[in-house]
Amino acid sequence: MQEVDGIRVVRLWTWQPGSGDPGFASRMAYYLSFPVHAALWLLFTRIRFDAIMTSAPPLFTGIPGGYVLKRTSRVKWILDIRDLWIDASIGLGFLREGSLYERLSRRFEQACLDQADLVGVTTEELGRRISLRYRVTAPMELLPNGVNTEFFRPTDGGKKRQIIYAATSGTPRISTRWLSPSSR
Repeated sequence: MQEVDGIRVVRLWTWQPGSGDPGFASRMAYYLSFPVHAALWLLFTRIRFDAIMTSAPPLFTGIPGGYVLKRTSRVKWILDIRDLWIDASIGLGFLREGSLYERLSRRFEQACLDQADLVGVTTEELGRRISLRYRVTAPMELLPNGVNTEFFRPTDGGKKRQIIYAATSGTPRISTRWLSPSSR
């Protein structure tokens, strides 16, 4: 455990596949190692939390939030959905549409949405598509990707600098207005 800018940071181990294109078993071990480790850590830690935020994909990050902490405490759960992971997996050929794995994945995703206190989405379109496919009873809040303008800002340094960022941004800023007054 360490402290970074006044925030306690706990780093947990995860397994990484050794090949560039792992098979199904290696891919599943990769996707499940961190959520299972996080769930065990959450069960045995004595630290109290007001809220937990899990970011998907992968889908299995819902294990520590919805299936451990939410069921064993009164913690609020923010389910941050950054992509339509199941649809992407079908499009890339990792899952077959209509297969048992797809049906189980969609049931798990619905179960996560049922347990969440807040669902965050990066775009309005993503929120619309999730609402069309699933029953969403929790409030949905737009949590767009952003940039730290204190770190990345225009300069008058002569040479034109360009940056291309081709990934999701880190932890988004969220409002706590949906938390109950007793948990703020």
